[in-house]
This record gives sequence, C-alpha cells and structure tokens, in this order.
Amino acid sequence: MCCGRLPAGQGLPEHLRDTGYDTTGKSAAGAYSFGQALGEEALRAGFDAVVASGNHCLPGLLRAVRGRIPVLIDVHGSIREPREYGGFTQKFLRYPASLVFTWLVQRRVDGALVVTSDLAAEVLSMSPKLETFVVPCACPYKPAWSDVMDDRQRWRGRLGIADQDFVLVHSGGLGLYQHPHAMIGALDQLLKNRISAKLLLATRKIEMAREYMAQQPELVQRRTLVQKFPAGLHRHILAVGDAGLVLREPNATNKVAFPNKVDEYWAVGLPTITTPALRAVANLIEGNPVLGIVARGPKGQLTTDGLEAITEIQNGGAEGRESRFHAIRAARLQISFEVTLQPFLAYLIRAREARNGNV
Repeated sequence: MCCGRLPAGQGLPEHLRDTGYDTTGKSAAGAYSFGQALGEEALRAGFDAVVASGNHCLPGLLRAVRGRIPVLIDVHGSIREPREYGGFTQKFLRYPASLVFTWLVQRRVDGALVVTSDLAAEVLSMSPKLETFVVPCACPYKPAWSDVMDDRQRWRGRLGIADQDFVLVHSGGLGLYQHPHAMIGALDQLLKNRISAKLLLATRKIEMAREYMAQQPELVQRRTLVQKFPAGLHRHILAVGDAGLVLREPNATNKVAFPNKVDEYWAVGLPTITTPALRAVANLIEGNPVLGIVARGPKGQLTTDGLEAITEIQNGGAEGRESRFHAIRAARLQISFEVTLQPFLAYLIRAREARNGNV
C-alpha cells in the first residue's frame, strides 16, 4: 500500500485523513507534530512509501520515517514560477528563498513525483541523485458516454447553444497564466473562417471576463458566454463543448507544466487545443492526434491543418463524438499505465524487497 497524496490518506485514522493539514494560523511546531504523527502511522500501517504534497509537514515526517520507508515529494510546477509571474516580493524575496528551501528538502527525500519529464530535468538539475517519476496531472472523473451525452443536451439547451455551433470551452481561472485574449483570438479565427463557433468561459473571474469582453467587437461578444458554475458542476458543463482550450505563452513555467484541466477535457471526450509552450501536452497530442490540436501559428493561432481538424470534428456529428470519446479514454489509460504506474510500481516493489532484505 502507498500513502498517496494528501488529502487522500486511505488507511489512515480519521484525524489524519480527509482534510490533510491546514497550516493557516498554525505554528511550525504544529506542522512538525502532524508530520511526525503521519510518519509513525505510515510505519504502523506498513506503507511502502509516503508521498507528501507540500513542505510544511516534511521535517516531522522525515524525522519519523527517514531510512525506514521512502519519502517522495509531489512537485507540481516550476520553481521559477515566482520569477516569471510574481511581483517584486515574489521575484526578489520568495524566489531566492524557494531555491534554498527546495534544495534543502530535495537533499533529504528519496524521490519526487513530477508532472512532466521537463520538470524532472529541472528537479535533477538541483538534486542529480534524486529518483523522479513522471505522473501527469489527472482527473478522477470517469463518466459513461451516456452521461456525457445527457449533460451535453441538457446544458446546451439551458445555455442556448445550437446543435451546429462548435463550442470552444475554457474552464478555470483567468489571469497571468490564462489571459482571455488568446481564447478570444481562437474564437475570432474560427468565425473569420466561417465556422459557426461559440466560446464558453466557465470561470469564477466573472468581472474580469466581462470587462475584457466589453472591449471586443459585437460579433465576438454575441458569440461568447461568460458563466460561473457551482463547485463540482463544471465537469458536467464541459460536455457542451467540442474542444477545450489550454493556451499558454512560452516560458520556463509552462515548459514543465501539465495542467489538470487537460485531463478534465479528455475525461468528457473533448480534444484539447494547446500551444507548443505546453511541451508535454503538445507531444502527447502529436503522438496521438485524437487527443487534440497543437496551435502552431503566430500568437497561438491555428494553422490550416488545425482548422481542417476542427472542420472534421464538426462534420463528424454525434457518431464522431462518441468514437472520439472512447478513443481518448483508451489513450488516457495507456498514458496512465505506461507513463505513471509501471515505473512507480516497480520502485515500490524494489523498496519493499530492500526493506525485507530480498535484494
């Protein structure tokens, strides 16, 4: 058994699972005590490894289990992020402090889960002896095709989306990573190529989206829907779409990233439109085009091949959507097993055998 990313914590007693540990307003001593309690329980439960997401509890955890069972850290993104997207404090205070702290942490743990091979290279540049395992961000939502079709019909009706409309979907935040101009650009390009398209911005940043939309041409405004949905509902809303948007600019942060949103789109059978900046996602799509389209034109625009792919999706109708849904699901399973499970399970087996003196 592996102690997974908190707050999963299956097999742990009630006080150590479900909510993880909220460090807000807590002292360093409290975080240390929680980490130590977690480590002691992991030893009693016979876990093969502990994967810790977040660094606050690591000192106590390592004190309890280091040298007895492996401790791996869960690395979600580039350490360079504060330097590229932060203000003065983040660039000149948080970033240098993060470099030192990360280096100290990585010296003491046994391995790291990372979301891309490029992120593995970044981690290894600081800690060459660390074992790394590529675990792309994944969505636990696994609807049946019939559920996706029901959601599509229900929500297209409620949102006033016609059957012939090709819907681009953005679900999530808006800001430095995901600026509306790239999404509007994708919609505008489809409209100019006489594709009946709409853009759904499903976001909590309603005011930002509306302020930006007010500056757009009338046609773009009419063909864009800005909606906020309750938590837990957004995955059902994605079914109204025909393609999901994850458009990012080229920089070190995006080079190593694998946004969870990509797999949320794939979970409901939506091909993902991305840019070469998200290298891991783009590579997967180029290896299996059913997963999406890489927008390789200037400023993230679609090339002729991309526009032809969208026309093909639109002309495929319900039969094409169902076929694509099952093909994407099969591709997701392959990615999960070949990229993630095989090497990590092999590591856990080696760790168990080493602990039992079989190697």
